[in-house]
Amino acid sequence: MNVLKKIQKYGLNWDLVSVQENKYYNMQKEGILKQQFGITFAGILRLHPIYGPYMDVRSVIDKDKDRYSILVPQYFFAEELEEFIDKHLQWYHKLRDGYVFSKSALKPQEDKYHMSFTVLTGSVSDGRSMAVLFHQLDYGKSVYVENYRKRPFLFVDKNTYEQLPAKWTIHDLYNIYKEHYDEQKQFRESLWHNIAKARAEHKPVKIPVVYNNYSLIQTYSERTTPYGVKFPIILMDEEKQKRIDEINRKYAKDSQRER
Repeated sequence: MNVLKKIQKYGLNWDLVSVQENKYYNMQKEGILKQQFGITFAGILRLHPIYGPYMDVRSVIDKDKDRYSILVPQYFFAEELEEFIDKHLQWYHKLRDGYVFSKSALKPQEDKYHMSFTVLTGSVSDGRSMAVLFHQLDYGKSVYVENYRKRPFLFVDKNTYEQLPAKWTIHDLYNIYKEHYDEQKQFRESLWHNIAKARAEHKPVKIPVVYNNYSLIQTYSERTTPYGVKFPIILMDEEKQKRIDEINRKYAKDSQRER
């Protein structure tokens, strides 16, 4: 399999082996990421205005190309992913470089303040791009992006508004709730650290997954052949087959007794 990009991240070497359009995610690009030619992940490529490019990983792929959903979607952050992303890049760089907003752009509305991205940028498409990036910093009712009068707006509560300087950047907004954002980032990266730990201890990786909303939780893992080749497997499938075989054997014995 061709490798588009080799990425060294989370203490391990990873291979980005595919990037293509995904029609189910608003025509965003989906990446396929492999670890040591065995366990394989699929995710949508996105941009975070503070942490940078990342893959929103929601599923794993087994040796038969079947997909299983990860119970908690994980974020794989890597600067190398940027070259494969073509949406929202202009505003991503502007925001990260310190694009300045005026506090007066936030207009009072009852117990909160709101700002129109469309009015601010002067363009519907630019406004939506900026909204997509700010949406990454949603935090309950303190900070959130929402459509208002069919246009995207930033909403902040009074506490947030009062902490913003007269001229502020997205970094000022992030710093107000930095502890929360960093904690969530750490939570969304826990799988990669667990994989690195398993590798260091020479243990197989085990990831809880489901095939669909109605299936039982199964375990996505890996197996190594006598020749050292790794391939991904679903462990509970094997356990199910063993139970089925036992039931069949018992049924066969009971049938013979009845005869």
